[in-house]
Amino acid sequence: RPTVTKFAPTTLELGGAMAMKRSESPLFMYNEAGRGDDVGAERFRCDVVTVSPAQLFAACASQPPYHYSVAPLSDRGTAELLHDGWYDDFRSGRHSHASAWIGGAGSTTQAHYDVADNVLCQTFGRKRVRVWPPAAHWALRVFPDAHPRSRKAQKTIDDDDPSVLDVVLEPGDGVVIPAFWFHHVEALELSVSVNVFSPSRAADAAGELLGGAVPPLSELRAALRDLGASPTFLADLYASRYAPLSDDYAKVRADPERRPGADRRRPVDGARSREEDGARRRELLAECRRRAGPDAADGVAEITLAHLVELWAMHWHDHDAAQVDAFLRGLVAQEGIL
Repeated sequence: RPTVTKFAPTTLELGGAMAMKRSESPLFMYNEAGRGDDVGAERFRCDVVTVSPAQLFAACASQPPYHYSVAPLSDRGTAELLHDGWYDDFRSGRHSHASAWIGGAGSTTQAHYDVADNVLCQTFGRKRVRVWPPAAHWALRVFPDAHPRSRKAQKTIDDDDPSVLDVVLEPGDGVVIPAFWFHHVEALELSVSVNVFSPSRAADAAGELLGGAVPPLSELRAALRDLGASPTFLADLYASRYAPLSDDYAKVRADPERRPGADRRRPVDGARSREEDGARRRELLAECRRRAGPDAADGVAEITLAHLVELWAMHWHDHDAAQVDAFLRGLVAQEGIL
């Protein structure tokens, strides 16, 4: 017969073994393996162990060290969570997917942005969520595109750092975080959250722009001026993303045993004229701004342009982030303005 019970992690039937991250540091961050040298990210490194759900919850309840786990709900045998159509109610587009996020008191997802729209719902425990607009990307010092920690902030987030949203989610609360908006999430106690990522129309336009033809290196500055980049854009890009890691990249370049970064998808040179390519880039960036909305348009456009510069630079330098660092530093040293 129908009964009412209070949810607790022990009532969540998570099937099979789970991957659990473990670290002396409370900061956790997704690491895209195979994307080059993981320089300057020592404080985010962690061990990954395989545990049962019961072992995961026990570890999270007795921190430190700190523990963290995330997995698609489709992998966790959680059919009981997906009944009655609630999951479909949250789906706002194609290829949406839901995940469970589990951590103990203090376990923190470092500030980052996603390229999908996000609905985060709290099911157990309390979680602090801080949010910054896309325009905060310079101050948050995002890791370079070819770095395994791309899209994540290098900056240490302090308790009193101002943000546009600072909220504690209680069980039953939810928050909507659009694509490109930065968020820093801290479990205040043993915590279980569920989120759904859905495709972003602004990210779709940005992706199409990034997949376009690569101009000759000699036309970089002109292409950026044509797209409305600020005169100090290259200097700001280097100062924000590469300068904090420059000493590490210098050591990487000097290592005779190293290999270049992984060969990511290369944009192909198109058959259109340079004028047509430029017009198409302007059109797509304008569409990206329109879809991002007035509160995010400028920041999303800057992030997209930063992606574009790094993608072109990786194309010109065999997808080697250490060489891109030297290339951008040289450009800024020669003439830091557009």
